[in-house]
Amino acid sequence: MDNNKRILDILERYNAGDCSDEEGLLVDIWYKSLDQGAHELDEELLLNRLQVLDRRFKKITLTHKKSHTVLQLYRILGGVAGMIAVVGVLIYLAWTPKQQLADLDLQKQPGDGTQIVLEDSSIINVDKLSTLDTINTRYYRIVKHSSGELEYLASDDAPSLIYNTVKTGAGDIVNLRLSDGTKVWLNANSSITYPIVFEKNYRDLTLDGEGYFEVSHRSDTDHPQPFHVKTKNHTIAVMGTRFVVDTYLGRFQASLLEGKIALKEQAALLGEKTILSNPILLEPNQRFVDGQIAAITDPMAELDWKNGFFNLTDRPFQEVLDELTNWYGVTFVLAEDITTPVLYGQLSRKKKLSEVLQFIGEVNDLSFLAERGKIYVRRK
Repeated sequence: MDNNKRILDILERYNAGDCSDEEGLLVDIWYKSLDQGAHELDEELLLNRLQVLDRRFKKITLTHKKSHTVLQLYRILGGVAGMIAVVGVLIYLAWTPKQQLADLDLQKQPGDGTQIVLEDSSIINVDKLSTLDTINTRYYRIVKHSSGELEYLASDDAPSLIYNTVKTGAGDIVNLRLSDGTKVWLNANSSITYPIVFEKNYRDLTLDGEGYFEVSHRSDTDHPQPFHVKTKNHTIAVMGTRFVVDTYLGRFQASLLEGKIALKEQAALLGEKTILSNPILLEPNQRFVDGQIAAITDPMAELDWKNGFFNLTDRPFQEVLDELTNWYGVTFVLAEDITTPVLYGQLSRKKKLSEVLQFIGEVNDLSFLAERGKIYVRRK
């Protein structure tokens, strides 16, 4: 069966629900990333783009005699971007090489390596806690719920000067509910330090790495009470809101999904009451990165890591590799002749590293070689 007929055959079987689990999963991954209602199909542009996606195909001709079933699926996917993504996936399915990347199978399991450091420096390994296990101390309790959430419950006489730290390792995500009801999701290789109970008129914590916050309103005070997130070089003042902060590799990026935040390049100690003068203000669906405010075109993509995916669309290749490094605990070395590859869609974080790299390599004509504890990325 030639390439064109095989692509159309998979599309037909996908639309009819008769494709294999592997074929259906990959098509679904790309489908979820598409911008529906995009431009009308430009077949010439599609063909040109496919040649970039896979250089082994010198020419791909799409028949104009598509079945009604396939046309119906094309309308669902919508536009050139969708067609590029889906056909790119189908090429990958049809032409996956037999070579295995067994030495790169470094799949990480959630819960491995997350630790709670208590005020006396004792360490609790979160992965050893079962559902509804409770850590009891003089002034507070920590409960692990069935969802995996760790909830802090403080006694009425708990002092505000007791601090805990949560650290995640490679391949870990943990979510917390702090004593004021604020929810925090912590990405891999990150840490936060926070009081077990907040002061009545001031709330703050420190973050290193990446975290998503849903800050609660305080109902027990007469005046609005800001919540401060402090990183190495920046301070964010928050009212009840949802936002993401990323400080990986020395960078600073804040993405606001709901509410308002004020931020400034101003270091502050934990527990130190901080006032930001002339801060930068963000509105919903705005991001502060590289000293500039930019619009967020796909707010849900900001939470792909929280929801168990690697987001590939419109991201610099080095940034994607940095995320893989963070999750799988490996180091990549790029050859000098590699330009920015073409990447689209999402991949599950439950996949083995070899599966992720095989997908990226097939679509972009790249090879990955594990040697001396590093992974070298080269052109095929």
